[in-house]
Amino acid sequence: MRRRQDLQLRSGPGTLSLTRMMPLLVAAGVLLVVGTVLVVLAARSSGRPSVAAGDVPAKQTTAGVATAVGNVEVPAVAGGALADARLMLDAAGFKIDVSYEEQAAGKPGTVLGQDPAPGVLVPAGSSIRLVVSGNNAGTGSPTATTVAMAAVKPQQLVVVIDPGHQARSDQTLEPVGPRSQVKKAKSTGGTTGVATHVPEYEMALQLSTNLAARLRKAGVKVVMTRTTNDVNLSNAERAAVANRAKADLFVRVHGNSSPDSAKAGVSTLFPAANQWARPYSLTSKQAALRVQRSVVSATGALDRGVEPRGDLAGFNYARLPSVLVECGFLSNPVEDRLLTSPHYQDKVAQGIADGVLAYLEQTR
Repeated sequence: MRRRQDLQLRSGPGTLSLTRMMPLLVAAGVLLVVGTVLVVLAARSSGRPSVAAGDVPAKQTTAGVATAVGNVEVPAVAGGALADARLMLDAAGFKIDVSYEEQAAGKPGTVLGQDPAPGVLVPAGSSIRLVVSGNNAGTGSPTATTVAMAAVKPQQLVVVIDPGHQARSDQTLEPVGPRSQVKKAKSTGGTTGVATHVPEYEMALQLSTNLAARLRKAGVKVVMTRTTNDVNLSNAERAAVANRAKADLFVRVHGNSSPDSAKAGVSTLFPAANQWARPYSLTSKQAALRVQRSVVSATGALDRGVEPRGDLAGFNYARLPSVLVECGFLSNPVEDRLLTSPHYQDKVAQGIADGVLAYLEQTR
Protein backbone atom coordinates (compact mmCIF):
# COMPACT_ATOMS: atom_id res chain seq x y z
CA MET A 1 0.00 0.00 0.00
CA ARG A 2 1.40 3.33 -1.15
CA ARG A 3 1.85 5.72 1.71
CA ARG A 4 0.17 9.12 1.15
CA GLN A 5 2.51 12.05 1.50
CA ASP A 6 1.70 15.72 1.77
CA LEU A 7 2.87 17.89 -1.06
CA GLN A 8 5.71 20.03 0.18
CA LEU A 9 6.94 23.53 -0.63
CA ARG A 10 10.62 24.12 -0.15
CA SER A 11 11.82 27.33 1.46
CA GLY A 12 15.39 27.39 2.48
CA PRO A 13 16.56 24.52 4.51
CA GLY A 14 13.10 23.66 5.93
CA THR A 15 9.93 22.51 4.29
CA LEU A 16 6.27 23.43 4.79
CA SER A 17 3.38 21.22 3.72
CA LEU A 18 0.57 22.69 1.61
CA THR A 19 -1.95 21.21 4.03
CA ARG A 20 -0.44 23.17 6.89
CA MET A 21 -0.43 26.39 4.80
CA MET A 22 -4.13 26.31 3.97
CA PRO A 23 -5.34 28.13 7.11
CA LEU A 24 -2.81 30.91 6.46
CA LEU A 25 -3.88 31.30 2.83
CA VAL A 26 -7.57 31.47 3.80
CA ALA A 27 -6.83 34.16 6.41
CA ALA A 28 -4.84 36.19 3.91
CA GLY A 29 -7.69 36.01 1.43
CA VAL A 30 -10.17 37.24 4.02
CA LEU A 31 -7.91 40.17 4.91
CA LEU A 32 -7.58 41.11 1.22
CA VAL A 33 -11.36 41.15 0.74
CA VAL A 34 -11.92 43.19 3.90
CA GLY A 35 -9.22 45.66 2.88
CA THR A 36 -10.78 46.17 -0.56
CA VAL A 37 -14.21 46.82 0.96
CA LEU A 38 -12.75 49.38 3.37
CA VAL A 39 -11.01 51.22 0.51
CA VAL A 40 -14.25 51.42 -1.49
CA LEU A 41 -16.22 52.64 1.54
CA ALA A 42 -13.61 55.27 2.32
CA ALA A 43 -13.67 56.52 -1.26
CA ARG A 44 -17.46 56.79 -1.21
CA SER A 45 -17.50 58.63 2.11
CA SER A 46 -15.04 61.21 0.79
CA GLY A 47 -17.13 61.85 -2.31
CA ARG A 48 -14.34 60.61 -4.62
CA PRO A 49 -14.68 57.62 -6.94
CA SER A 50 -12.40 54.67 -6.24
CA VAL A 51 -10.04 53.44 -8.95
CA ALA A 52 -9.08 49.80 -8.52
CA ALA A 53 -5.98 48.18 -9.97
CA GLY A 54 -6.46 47.51 -13.66
CA ASP A 55 -9.07 50.29 -14.05
CA VAL A 56 -8.56 53.47 -16.09
CA PRO A 57 -5.17 54.92 -15.18
CA ALA A 58 -4.92 58.21 -13.30
CA LYS A 59 -3.75 61.45 -14.87
CA GLN A 60 -2.55 64.77 -13.46
CA THR A 61 -4.90 67.74 -13.51
CA THR A 62 -3.84 71.40 -13.71
CA ALA A 63 -4.45 71.63 -9.98
CA GLY A 64 -1.88 68.88 -9.48
CA VAL A 65 -4.40 66.30 -8.20
CA ALA A 66 -4.58 62.82 -9.75
CA THR A 67 -7.98 62.11 -11.28
CA ALA A 68 -9.45 59.26 -13.28
CA VAL A 69 -9.46 59.92 -17.00
CA GLY A 70 -12.81 61.49 -17.99
CA ASN A 71 -13.40 63.09 -14.59
CA VAL A 72 -12.71 66.71 -13.66
CA GLU A 73 -12.03 68.17 -10.23
CA VAL A 74 -14.50 70.89 -9.22
CA PRO A 75 -12.63 74.17 -8.53
CA ALA A 76 -13.30 76.33 -5.48
CA VAL A 77 -15.32 79.41 -6.49
CA ALA A 78 -17.34 80.18 -3.36
CA GLY A 79 -16.48 83.55 -1.82
CA GLY A 80 -15.54 85.15 -5.15
CA ALA A 81 -17.46 87.16 -7.71
CA LEU A 82 -19.97 85.43 -9.97
CA ALA A 83 -18.18 86.76 -13.08
CA ASP A 84 -14.91 85.14 -11.97
CA ALA A 85 -16.70 81.90 -11.09
CA ARG A 86 -18.27 81.77 -14.54
CA LEU A 87 -14.89 82.24 -16.20
CA MET A 88 -13.25 79.52 -14.15
CA LEU A 89 -16.07 77.02 -14.58
CA ASP A 90 -16.52 77.78 -18.28
CA ALA A 91 -12.81 77.21 -18.86
CA ALA A 92 -13.08 73.80 -17.17
CA GLY A 93 -16.06 72.85 -19.35
CA PHE A 94 -18.73 72.88 -16.64
CA LYS A 95 -22.35 73.95 -17.05
CA ILE A 96 -23.55 76.55 -14.55
CA ASP A 97 -26.86 76.78 -12.72
CA VAL A 98 -27.25 79.99 -10.69
CA SER A 99 -29.78 80.67 -7.94
CA TYR A 100 -30.01 83.88 -5.92
CA GLU A 101 -30.60 84.73 -2.27
CA GLU A 102 -31.82 88.31 -2.17
CA GLN A 103 -31.72 88.61 1.62
CA ALA A 104 -28.27 87.08 2.00
CA ALA A 105 -25.52 89.06 3.66
CA GLY A 106 -22.51 90.07 1.62
CA LYS A 107 -21.77 92.06 -1.50
CA PRO A 108 -24.31 91.44 -4.29
CA GLY A 109 -22.94 89.10 -6.91
CA THR A 110 -20.81 87.09 -4.46
CA VAL A 111 -20.90 83.30 -4.73
CA LEU A 112 -22.15 82.06 -1.33
CA GLY A 113 -21.94 78.34 -2.00
CA GLN A 114 -21.50 75.67 -4.63
CA ASP A 115 -22.63 72.11 -5.27
CA PRO A 116 -20.72 69.84 -5.80
CA ALA A 117 -18.15 70.97 -3.27
CA PRO A 118 -14.58 71.92 -4.26
CA GLY A 119 -12.28 68.98 -4.93
CA VAL A 120 -15.02 66.51 -5.84
CA LEU A 121 -14.42 64.56 -9.05
CA VAL A 122 -17.31 64.71 -11.52
CA PRO A 123 -17.70 63.82 -15.21
CA ALA A 124 -16.61 66.51 -17.65
CA GLY A 125 -19.50 68.80 -18.66
CA SER A 126 -21.36 68.37 -15.36
CA SER A 127 -23.58 71.13 -14.01
CA ILE A 128 -22.35 73.15 -11.02
CA ARG A 129 -25.00 74.89 -8.91
CA LEU A 130 -24.01 78.28 -7.52
CA VAL A 131 -25.85 80.20 -4.82
CA VAL A 132 -25.29 83.95 -5.27
CA SER A 133 -26.18 86.91 -3.07
CA GLY A 134 -28.62 89.43 -4.54
CA ASN A 135 -31.10 88.86 -7.32
CA ASN A 136 -31.02 88.04 -11.00
CA ALA A 137 -31.79 91.59 -12.05
CA GLY A 138 -29.29 93.33 -9.81
CA THR A 139 -26.20 91.18 -9.36
CA GLY A 140 -23.55 89.42 -11.24
CA SER A 141 -24.75 90.51 -14.68
CA PRO A 142 -22.43 92.91 -16.49
CA THR A 143 -25.31 95.32 -17.10
CA ALA A 144 -25.71 95.73 -13.35
CA THR A 145 -21.99 96.36 -13.11
CA THR A 146 -22.45 99.16 -15.61
CA VAL A 147 -24.94 100.86 -13.32
CA ALA A 148 -22.80 100.33 -10.23
CA MET A 149 -19.68 101.70 -11.89
CA ALA A 150 -21.50 104.88 -12.90
CA ALA A 151 -22.15 105.71 -9.25
CA VAL A 152 -18.56 105.29 -8.05
CA LYS A 153 -15.82 107.79 -8.78
CA PRO A 154 -16.73 108.87 -12.31
CA GLN A 155 -13.84 109.57 -14.70
CA GLN A 156 -11.40 107.60 -12.53
CA LEU A 157 -10.91 104.79 -15.02
CA VAL A 158 -9.68 105.38 -18.55
CA VAL A 159 -10.33 103.30 -21.66
CA VAL A 160 -8.84 104.10 -25.06
CA ILE A 161 -10.91 102.85 -28.01
CA ASP A 162 -9.24 102.32 -31.36
CA PRO A 163 -11.59 101.95 -34.36
CA GLY A 164 -9.58 99.73 -36.70
CA HIS A 165 -8.08 100.94 -40.00
CA GLN A 166 -8.76 104.19 -41.87
CA ALA A 167 -10.15 105.46 -45.20
CA ARG A 168 -6.77 105.65 -46.93
CA SER A 169 -4.14 103.03 -46.23
CA ASP A 170 -0.51 103.91 -45.51
CA GLN A 171 1.77 101.24 -46.91
CA THR A 172 4.85 102.81 -45.35
CA LEU A 173 6.55 100.15 -43.26
CA GLU A 174 7.05 100.33 -39.50
CA PRO A 175 8.64 97.77 -37.13
CA VAL A 176 6.09 95.42 -35.52
CA GLY A 177 7.77 96.24 -32.19
CA PRO A 178 10.37 98.73 -30.93
CA ARG A 179 13.65 98.14 -32.82
CA SER A 180 12.24 95.03 -34.50
CA GLN A 181 13.72 93.97 -37.83
CA VAL A 182 10.28 92.71 -38.92
CA LYS A 183 8.16 95.42 -40.53
CA LYS A 184 4.56 95.77 -41.69
CA ALA A 185 2.43 98.48 -43.28
CA LYS A 186 1.60 101.33 -40.90
CA SER A 187 -2.14 101.16 -41.54
CA THR A 188 -4.58 99.72 -44.06
CA GLY A 189 -8.20 100.24 -44.99
CA GLY A 190 -9.14 96.76 -43.85
CA THR A 191 -11.67 94.54 -45.58
CA THR A 192 -15.07 95.36 -47.11
CA GLY A 193 -18.48 93.79 -46.50
CA VAL A 194 -19.20 91.13 -49.12
CA ALA A 195 -22.93 91.90 -49.16
CA THR A 196 -23.22 95.52 -48.00
CA HIS A 197 -19.92 96.77 -49.42
CA VAL A 198 -19.47 98.83 -46.27
CA PRO A 199 -15.74 99.14 -45.53
CA GLU A 200 -14.39 97.78 -42.28
CA TYR A 201 -13.02 101.15 -41.19
CA GLU A 202 -16.53 102.66 -41.37
CA MET A 203 -18.20 99.80 -39.48
CA ALA A 204 -15.44 99.91 -36.85
CA LEU A 205 -15.97 103.63 -36.24
CA GLN A 206 -19.75 103.19 -35.91
CA LEU A 207 -19.31 100.40 -33.37
CA SER A 208 -16.59 102.25 -31.48
CA THR A 209 -18.70 105.40 -31.18
CA ASN A 210 -21.57 103.29 -29.83
CA LEU A 211 -19.22 101.59 -27.36
CA ALA A 212 -17.77 104.90 -26.20
CA ALA A 213 -21.23 106.26 -25.38
CA ARG A 214 -22.02 103.21 -23.21
CA LEU A 215 -18.74 103.37 -21.31
CA ARG A 216 -19.09 107.10 -20.70
CA LYS A 217 -22.59 106.52 -19.35
CA ALA A 218 -21.03 104.05 -16.90
CA GLY A 219 -18.64 106.74 -15.66
CA VAL A 220 -15.53 105.72 -17.57
CA LYS A 221 -13.30 108.30 -19.22
CA VAL A 222 -13.04 107.37 -22.90
CA VAL A 223 -10.36 108.50 -25.35
CA MET A 224 -10.79 107.72 -29.05
CA THR A 225 -7.76 107.25 -31.30
CA ARG A 226 -9.89 108.60 -34.15
CA THR A 227 -13.38 110.07 -34.58
CA THR A 228 -13.30 110.31 -38.35
CA ASN A 229 -12.25 108.03 -41.18
CA ASP A 230 -9.98 110.65 -42.75
CA VAL A 231 -6.88 110.18 -40.64
CA ASN A 232 -3.39 108.80 -41.10
CA LEU A 233 -2.45 106.93 -37.93
CA SER A 234 -0.02 104.06 -37.80
CA ASN A 235 -0.66 101.18 -35.43
CA ALA A 236 2.28 102.30 -33.28
CA GLU A 237 0.80 105.82 -33.09
CA ARG A 238 -2.55 104.40 -31.99
CA ALA A 239 -0.81 102.55 -29.16
CA ALA A 240 0.97 105.79 -28.25
CA VAL A 241 -2.43 107.47 -27.75
CA ALA A 242 -3.26 104.81 -25.15
CA ASN A 243 0.14 105.20 -23.50
CA ARG A 244 -0.22 108.99 -23.20
CA ALA A 245 -3.72 108.63 -21.76
CA LYS A 246 -2.36 106.22 -19.11
CA ALA A 247 -5.34 104.08 -19.91
CA ASP A 248 -6.51 101.12 -17.84
CA LEU A 249 -7.38 99.23 -21.03
CA PHE A 250 -6.78 99.63 -24.77
CA VAL A 251 -9.73 98.31 -26.81
CA ARG A 252 -9.33 97.83 -30.56
CA VAL A 253 -12.43 97.22 -32.69
CA HIS A 254 -12.20 95.30 -35.98
CA GLY A 255 -14.07 93.07 -38.40
CA ASN A 256 -12.74 89.76 -39.66
CA SER A 257 -12.42 88.24 -43.14
CA SER A 258 -11.80 84.83 -44.69
CA PRO A 259 -11.73 83.25 -48.17
CA ASP A 260 -14.35 80.87 -46.75
CA SER A 261 -17.63 82.82 -46.86
CA ALA A 262 -19.22 80.34 -44.44
CA LYS A 263 -16.78 81.15 -41.65
CA ALA A 264 -18.45 83.16 -38.89
CA GLY A 265 -18.16 84.15 -35.24
CA VAL A 266 -16.52 86.45 -32.74
CA SER A 267 -12.97 86.24 -31.43
CA THR A 268 -10.84 88.44 -29.18
CA LEU A 269 -7.09 88.83 -29.56
CA PHE A 270 -4.61 89.78 -26.86
CA PRO A 271 -0.82 90.43 -26.89
CA ALA A 272 1.42 87.39 -26.69
CA ALA A 273 4.06 87.21 -23.97
CA ASN A 274 6.88 88.37 -26.25
CA GLN A 275 9.79 90.69 -25.51
CA TRP A 276 7.59 93.80 -25.76
CA ALA A 277 4.19 92.86 -24.29
CA ARG A 278 5.16 90.21 -21.73
CA PRO A 279 4.35 92.44 -18.69
CA TYR A 280 0.80 92.98 -19.97
CA SER A 281 0.01 89.63 -21.62
CA LEU A 282 -1.66 87.90 -18.67
CA THR A 283 -3.87 90.83 -17.66
CA SER A 284 -4.72 91.36 -21.33
CA LYS A 285 -5.84 87.74 -21.55
CA GLN A 286 -8.08 88.22 -18.50
CA ALA A 287 -9.69 91.22 -20.18
CA ALA A 288 -10.02 89.31 -23.46
CA LEU A 289 -11.81 86.41 -21.75
CA ARG A 290 -14.34 88.75 -20.17
CA VAL A 291 -14.96 90.70 -23.36
CA GLN A 292 -15.25 87.55 -25.47
CA ARG A 293 -17.74 85.91 -23.12
CA SER A 294 -19.86 89.06 -22.89
CA VAL A 295 -20.01 89.68 -26.64
CA VAL A 296 -20.96 86.06 -27.34
CA SER A 297 -23.63 86.24 -24.63
CA ALA A 298 -25.04 89.52 -25.94
CA THR A 299 -25.13 88.53 -29.62
CA GLY A 300 -25.47 84.75 -29.69
CA ALA A 301 -22.62 84.67 -32.22
CA LEU A 302 -20.35 81.66 -32.63
CA ASP A 303 -17.62 81.71 -29.99
CA ARG A 304 -14.22 81.50 -31.71
CA GLY A 305 -12.36 82.07 -28.43
CA VAL A 306 -9.39 84.23 -27.53
CA GLU A 307 -5.99 84.17 -29.22
CA PRO A 308 -2.55 85.61 -28.39
CA ARG A 309 -0.83 87.60 -31.15
CA GLY A 310 2.79 88.69 -31.18
CA ASP A 311 2.95 90.27 -34.64
CA LEU A 312 0.69 93.31 -34.15
CA ALA A 313 2.34 96.69 -33.65
CA GLY A 314 -0.78 98.00 -31.92
CA PHE A 315 -0.09 95.48 -29.14
CA ASN A 316 3.69 95.57 -29.09
CA TYR A 317 3.98 99.35 -28.67
CA ALA A 318 1.28 99.55 -25.98
CA ARG A 319 2.40 99.75 -22.36
CA LEU A 320 -0.87 98.59 -20.87
CA PRO A 321 -3.40 95.72 -21.13
CA SER A 322 -4.89 95.55 -24.62
CA VAL A 323 -7.52 93.58 -26.52
CA LEU A 324 -8.66 93.48 -30.15
CA VAL A 325 -12.23 92.38 -30.82
CA GLU A 326 -12.94 90.72 -34.18
CA CYS A 327 -16.68 91.45 -34.12
CA GLY A 328 -17.63 89.14 -36.97
CA PHE A 329 -16.76 88.16 -40.53
CA LEU A 330 -17.48 90.78 -43.19
CA SER A 331 -16.75 88.01 -45.71
CA ASN A 332 -19.85 86.20 -44.42
CA PRO A 333 -23.02 87.70 -46.02
CA VAL A 334 -25.13 87.17 -42.90
CA GLU A 335 -22.65 88.61 -40.42
CA ASP A 336 -21.82 91.44 -42.81
CA ARG A 337 -25.46 92.55 -42.84
CA LEU A 338 -25.70 92.13 -39.07
CA LEU A 339 -22.62 94.24 -38.38
CA THR A 340 -24.09 97.16 -40.33
CA SER A 341 -27.45 96.84 -38.58
CA PRO A 342 -27.93 99.43 -35.78
CA HIS A 343 -29.80 96.87 -33.65
CA TYR A 344 -27.01 94.30 -33.87
CA GLN A 345 -24.36 96.98 -33.39
CA ASP A 346 -26.12 97.84 -30.12
CA LYS A 347 -25.74 94.22 -29.03
CA VAL A 348 -22.06 94.07 -29.94
CA ALA A 349 -21.31 97.43 -28.30
CA GLN A 350 -23.15 96.44 -25.11
CA GLY A 351 -21.33 93.11 -25.03
CA ILE A 352 -17.92 94.78 -25.32
CA ALA A 353 -18.89 97.39 -22.72
CA ASP A 354 -20.06 94.73 -20.28
CA GLY A 355 -16.83 92.78 -20.65
CA VAL A 356 -14.70 95.89 -20.28
CA LEU A 357 -16.57 96.96 -17.15
CA ALA A 358 -16.32 93.49 -15.64
CA TYR A 359 -12.55 93.60 -16.18
CA LEU A 360 -12.24 97.13 -14.75
CA GLU A 361 -14.29 96.14 -11.71
CA GLN A 362 -11.88 93.27 -11.11
CA THR A 363 -8.88 95.62 -11.21
CA ARG A 364 -10.27 98.19 -8.77
